[in-house]
Amino acid sequence: MHWPLLEESSLVHRSVQGELPDTFIDLDYTPEEEPALEGFGVDIHLVDGARVEADRTVDLLSRQGQLVPAEPSLVARWVGNIGGASGYLSSPGVPVEGSVTLDEVTEFAAEGRFVYRYSDGSELTCTFEVIEASDE
Repeated sequence: MHWPLLEESSLVHRSVQGELPDTFIDLDYTPEEEPALEGFGVDIHLVDGARVEADRTVDLLSRQGQLVPAEPSLVARWVGNIGGASGYLSSPGVPVEGSVTLDEVTEFAAEGRFVYRYSDGSELTCTFEVIEASDE
């Protein structure tokens, strides 16, 4: 199934110094002919000054209905989105674990993929390649 990124709202955001987090990647997918998946995406909050030049994978664990980084790392916070709010698909539910691989993060772009693993053994892999928000 092909779920393209919604280009105008899938961006790398960088805040001014002093605000946290310094960088986050906002991903909004547009699943075709799947209204139940409208607003599916994720916000990936990175540590201050995050840069990646080679693949970096961060494991994600399920904790209290959310995915969180398995240990302190490049990813400071993970927020799943569905229908314009924080959360996950009602079925199959909150992933039991996941991972995000960042191939590249620069001041202008981010590229990588994330994987959700569910209790029924299924997996969902989403790729991304996004640019910096133009109004930043």
